[in-house]
Amino acid sequence: MEITLSSQIAVFLGALVAGAILSLFYDVFRVFDALLAYNFKRVFLADVSYLILCAIATFTYMLITSMGELRGYILI
Repeated sequence: MEITLSSQIAVFLGALVAGAILSLFYDVFRVFDALLAYNFKRVFLADVSYLILCAIATFTYMLITSMGELRGYILI
């Protein structure tokens, strides 16, 4: 398959949207965290679960959009 500039721009813009969605999810996550009493273990587990969720979402996005090829702008 040929890699074109337009396909790279589409993947990049999709990555920006995916990042924005993940950051909004993190904000919602933090609102619930602020409403509950602070507990170090709960916050730690919540952050680790968010990290794993983001890793899975990013991997799935890359697998679907660019057949698993790693792009520098996705890492950034």
